[in-house]
Amino acid sequence: DANRVKHGVAKPVRDLAKARADKDARDTDAHKLDKDGE
Repeated sequence: DANRVKHGVAKPVRDLAKARADKDARDTDAHKLDKDGE
């Protein structure tokens, strides 16, 4: 409950957002590596 007051978002939602951010970062890194490798 303290976290909800502090962040305004339930923990599972934050975890999901973090997972998406991590995936986006990995996808971006993969594209960068592909470009550098050409």
